[in-house]
Amino acid sequence: MSSAKLEAGAADAASEERYLLAVQLTEDGDPKDAPRVAELYSQGAADGHVPSMHGLGACYRNGYGIERDSEKALHWFTEAANRDYRDSWYGLGLVHRDLGEHEKAVECWQHAADMGQSDALFSLALAYGRGEGVPEDEDKMRSLTAEAAEMGNVEAQYWTGCYYRYGEGRFPVDLEKAVEWYERAAEANHAKAIYCLALHILLGKGVEQDIEKAWGLFEKAAGMDVVDAMMALASMIDSGGGLVDDPAEALRWYQKAAEKGNVEAAVTAGKRMLDTPNERRFARNYLEMAARQGNEEAKELLETLPADLKPAAPDPDSVLSKAIAGDAQSQYQLGFGHFMGIGMAQSMPLSYFWFSILSKTMPPQAAQMLQMLKGRLSDEARASIDEKVASWQTGTPPPEL
Repeated sequence: MSSAKLEAGAADAASEERYLLAVQLTEDGDPKDAPRVAELYSQGAADGHVPSMHGLGACYRNGYGIERDSEKALHWFTEAANRDYRDSWYGLGLVHRDLGEHEKAVECWQHAADMGQSDALFSLALAYGRGEGVPEDEDKMRSLTAEAAEMGNVEAQYWTGCYYRYGEGRFPVDLEKAVEWYERAAEANHAKAIYCLALHILLGKGVEQDIEKAWGLFEKAAGMDVVDAMMALASMIDSGGGLVDDPAEALRWYQKAAEKGNVEAAVTAGKRMLDTPNERRFARNYLEMAARQGNEEAKELLETLPADLKPAAPDPDSVLSKAIAGDAQSQYQLGFGHFMGIGMAQSMPLSYFWFSILSKTMPPQAAQMLQMLKGRLSDEARASIDEKVASWQTGTPPPEL
């Protein structure tokens, strides 16, 4: 049903249209719509519309568009559950778990699972794995997880794939079945399943080897912040087995993985940047990341850095003055400093601004960072900054962002 029809139905106080409009607004994901979503559910719930009761319970549990309130969440979930709305039995379990009432949570999830609710069945599996509300039983956890996977629970499908991959419990090592389950979860955009599927395809384990397909899946998973996928792409480039032969692209993936906390990536990025004239001074940032996490190689490298290698975070006022005057190295420092939050406030908009300015004089160096920033800012935000970049003149302060 179109948005216009839903709006018209909502205006006519049609409960089903109000509910569907609330669902659509939630899926659109604009936080500004959250209060209206809660209000639409509230109107429907007051009229006795069962799905709206559930939606209102979820809003109260999550504090979505309305103040978080466990008692009201319990009330509305109970109202819907008493009308055999199975998702609300699952919701009741979540609230009881939030309150530390694990036995009550298990009772609710069991009720929902008996009605065919896969999320409740997987939550029940996790309860057995943790021994929360039931005796700890890993075999039971795996068995219920596999049942939930068969019912369509995506997270359970991923874990069932892992059970077959590693041969856990009663599950024998069966790489073809592992791939089967990873494929099912990957179809639903489960990031880790996409990575695992890519790995199997790359190695030809349980599935026909296909380097190009594996590369595409690794890229997809890396774009969903799977660090192992970022490392896989960098390693494929380094080994000559990737679809591109570009050391700068490998470095970009190591940098992205380092920003997610991967120590190996931080050390590798730091070492490579030491050999890159325009980036030598920033190598210290990555080595310090790794050193703070206890990496001995990074600590040794920091002690042996050349004396002429400037600190990564010089006086920000001095760097800003030089950048405003048109100094490309200072513009790079500002862009990188704002990106990492080193020596100055972290700000993706300001980082994007300075690297966009830099792209006019140092395109290769700016391009890497602008690509990384692309996923950190909305299209609308980038378009707005691009306008400011186009109008900015050397010698003038940067815009307020």
